[in-house]
Amino acid sequence: MNTAIESQLKAFAETVWLNKGRAYFVGGTVRDRILEIEAKDIDIEVHGVEAKALKVIVESHFKEVKEMGTAFGVLHTHVEDMDVDISLPRKDSKIGAGHKGFDVNVDPNMSIEDALRRRDFTINAMLEDMLDGTVHDPYGGRVDLDKRLLRIVDKQTFGEDPLRVLRGVQLAGRLELTVDETTEALMKSMSSQLHELSIDRKRTEWRKLFLKAQKPSIGLDLAYRIGVFAEDMPLVQDMVDTKQEFEWHPEGSVWAHTMWVTDEAVLIAEREELDDDARLTLVLGGFCHDCGKPETTKTVEGRIRSPGHPAAGCLRVKSMLGAMGLDKFVDSVKPLVKFHMYPYPCWKKRDTDEAFSDGGFRNLARKLKPSNIEMLTWVAEADTKGRGPFPEGFVGKNTDATEWFLDRARDLGIDRAPPQDVISGRELIKMGFKPGPHFGLIIRAANELHDEHGLSRDDIITRLIDKPNVMHIEKIEHMIDQLK
Repeated sequence: MNTAIESQLKAFAETVWLNKGRAYFVGGTVRDRILEIEAKDIDIEVHGVEAKALKVIVESHFKEVKEMGTAFGVLHTHVEDMDVDISLPRKDSKIGAGHKGFDVNVDPNMSIEDALRRRDFTINAMLEDMLDGTVHDPYGGRVDLDKRLLRIVDKQTFGEDPLRVLRGVQLAGRLELTVDETTEALMKSMSSQLHELSIDRKRTEWRKLFLKAQKPSIGLDLAYRIGVFAEDMPLVQDMVDTKQEFEWHPEGSVWAHTMWVTDEAVLIAEREELDDDARLTLVLGGFCHDCGKPETTKTVEGRIRSPGHPAAGCLRVKSMLGAMGLDKFVDSVKPLVKFHMYPYPCWKKRDTDEAFSDGGFRNLARKLKPSNIEMLTWVAEADTKGRGPFPEGFVGKNTDATEWFLDRARDLGIDRAPPQDVISGRELIKMGFKPGPHFGLIIRAANELHDEHGLSRDDIITRLIDKPNVMHIEKIEHMIDQLK
């Protein structure tokens, strides 16, 4: 938090004090300040000031103040590029299903102990005085933070909102926490209520796990243990039950491998300094890459094999990510899953008659859209490294294949985007073709003829000019066969 932001917040806290109140940092803000984690948003709780007076004070110090429902006593604003929520102490009582099924009672004069009792975990149940820095910690959050322990504050209040189950999952992953036995048992008993949550609320917690955790596997493992996936993602249990050939996967089941790969994907994302969308694409690609193995795995001559699992997995991506509210990434992740096995066999055949041609690389780059070869090699690298606590040099750890594959794509200038189409729709119109859905077929065919069959652009255009009246799909397919 820079000096300018601290100065503005302190001025606000001083005005609250002049009005016989007290302003505190609260919840995750206090936790992150103790851990010296840079905050992207700030939560403040004000005691001793009535709602109307607080609104006047807030509006005198901040611009664009938004009231988040009068019953909740929460004001939202900004300080430079940081979101700030300013609230009053309140008590929530469960009266119905869903996140709207709460009776909220705001009480500016509530005691600190009562105000913090509604918090989910002890590490989020602390207040820090914004003027003198005193930390109020009635439930032992600081000790639990030092122990890296996730523990509930109050069994009754925790059990009123199933979102806290997912919040516990992402916090365990982000902060690498061990879960208290009582807490884990309670979370497990609440997992059947997750259907009450909107997909938007689920998405927020999963994004935090995949974006902020160094080891999302910790959160994923917890989620599995407490039954988070049981209803919406039964495929996870199938991944747990699916064994792999020890020579290639000494780490164990498909699920064990998936968790290691997800962690490796995070390391690559940080190494490459990816933005949020690119990081999520990579990490989710790692998370989904082997989801086709349960239905394809078989034992052949005493060896465990999973023929066709990339294509099968491609068909499972939508259900996997949809259950997490991460549909936005389906189109980018599907081709990464479908082609994640390409780098290694292409590298093995690099000096043979079966070597992957330049045209093959170009064709692959087109098929990966809206993703790209660079992202594919990162997913493949994570897959290669995701073998758990086994030493470097073990089968599968070598990254020569992915490095070679990416270098080839870079040499061709197609590592981050596919090559331009051989012919455009505008050019087809000039040739006499009438616009329509068949344009896509012609363009794809021209790309294939160029990339895989070696026809030049001029040759393709010349042959197309001879057939300007072809407009029906059947005739176009016949024409393409003739061109080949």
